[in-house]
Amino acid sequence: MRSVHRWICLLTLVLAAGCASSGTSGSASSSTGTLNREAMMETGHATVLDALSQLRPQWLTVRGAGRTGRPAEIVVFVDGARFGPVSSLRSINVNSVLDAEFLTAREAATRYGTLGGDGGVIAVRTR
Repeated sequence: MRSVHRWICLLTLVLAAGCASSGTSGSASSSTGTLNREAMMETGHATVLDALSQLRPQWLTVRGAGRTGRPAEIVVFVDGARFGPVSSLRSINVNSVLDAEFLTAREAATRYGTLGGDGGVIAVRTR
């Protein structure tokens, strides 16, 4: 009976993560989802941090407390590897980016496990 309960719990988590991630869109006007290089370049800013500050300031704002009682933190991943805190976006030139995507804490945990930030992840893909 316990193993059936575990499977039900696991299935519920997987389905919840799938539903949460299906709510994102690729449009440049959504608060979550993907933002492409062209939209970032239109801002005239050289760095990803500056472009996101203008286009998606909500991506840079932490909501809620972290798992350990410390403030939650948003983590940046570049091409699938952990890159650093939000301030590290200052070192990425907009011209080198394909797109940037915001993942909620739940989506980040699904994709990156414990490496994902408890405030979410900004995932950047470069050219």
